Amino acid sequence: MLGIATSGLSRIAGLAVPIATVNRVVEELLTKGHISRGYLGLGLQPIAIPDALAKELKLTGPGGVITLSVEPNGPAERAGLMIGDILVALNGKPIQDTDDVQSVLEPGFVGKPVKATLVRGGALTEASITVGERPRRAE
Repeated sequence: MLGIATSGLSRIAGLAVPIATVNRVVEELLTKGHISRGYLGLGLQPIAIPDALAKELKLTGPGGVITLSVEPNGPAERAGLMIGDILVALNGKPIQDTDDVQSVLEPGFVGKPVKATLVRGGALTEASITVGERPRRAE
């Protein structure tokens, strides 16, 4: 078997879920009873970085995401991130939008460190954030 084909998710086109994905999901459901989702404990918003600062810091992109909130005792707080920090890269990949942050929140990253490059007080700095598991809602 190569995967599972379905047209139930779209009226326009079918979707094929690769067997590797199916196996990973089934294994995690059998062992944990749920699918783990990564969690940094940050509230973020895209922001443009002034050209002069981007040039001075030799940034590869025109912006990043600014930290609006830091969850108490969350992975980011334990790593030392603060409100106002601007994430410009995770694991060396430039961050332009919150969607870019989602790439390090896949189940395979839970429990693993990610290298965060950020701008704090006009200077470039780095932090290592161990991706946590998103807390589950009380049922």
